[in-house]
Amino acid sequence: MIILFTEEEGTELELEALYRRYCVRLKHALFVSALCVTLLCSMVLLCAVCFLNSPTRYAVNLFSSPSSD
Repeated sequence: MIILFTEEEGTELELEALYRRYCVRLKHALFVSALCVTLLCSMVLLCAVCFLNSPTRYAVNLFSSPSSD
């Protein structure tokens, strides 16, 4: 009977260790996912700001006929 009790304790400790490792891996995966999403959104926002705030003279130069200076 004592042997079964120690086996149950060992199994319980193994399950607790497994649960702790799972929690650590889950936190790491969530952190990396949030970091990637933040990086992607920041890059999109930066590109949008650069595109929308570009001076209009560049757009005019692209669509106007070349001048003979």
